[in-house]
This record gives sequence, structure tokens and C-alpha cells, in this order.
Amino acid sequence: MTWRVAKSLDQLLRQINALSPNRDRSSDGAIGNEAHASRNSDHNPWVHDAEGNGIVTARDFTNDPKHGIVSDEIAKKLIASRDDRIKYVISNSKIASGSDQQQQAWL
Repeated sequence: MTWRVAKSLDQLLRQINALSPNRDRSSDGAIGNEAHASRNSDHNPWVHDAEGNGIVTARDFTNDPKHGIVSDEIAKKLIASRDDRIKYVISNSKIASGSDQQQQAWL
């Protein structure tokens, strides 16, 4: 199956890399491993574009405070943006979805 990452997540990756070009990327990822493939996960290309390509709608970014990438700070900014493309944000075992109650717990 042909797949790609959602364009908005590619843009976020470019923004994070521009913010910190020397950051650790060891935990970055998009497509799920075999464990993800066996269950419902946004790291699987379940969504399809007009050409029939699978789209991965989740992406992981490595927390690297030493180089200015603090996942909780990025998560708070993403949540505060209220961008309609964001289904949920996970950072340091915390998750916020579209509900205002969950978002306010982060902000």
C-alpha cells in the first residue's frame, strides 16, 4: 500500500526542525510498527486521499529540551491554536482531545 503523512503534520515537522535544526530525532515517527498495525491507531494509513493513497494522521516528535523542543510547551501551543485539523495531542502521558474540559486541563 502506498501511504503518506498528512500534509499538515509534514508542515509541523518543518516548523519544529526550523525551530531546532540540531534537535534529537530518535523518537520521531509517523507510520506505525507491527504493534500499531494490529490495532486502531492514527499511525496506520486508514484515511485515503483522492488517489487512494493511505494517509497517516499522527506523528511523533522527540522531546529534546536541551535543544529547545519541550513537548509540553508545543502541546500547549497546539491546543491553544484550536486548529480544526487537530484531533488530539499527547505529551508525557497526557492527552487532550477536542473537548474544552480536556484542553483547559493543559492550559
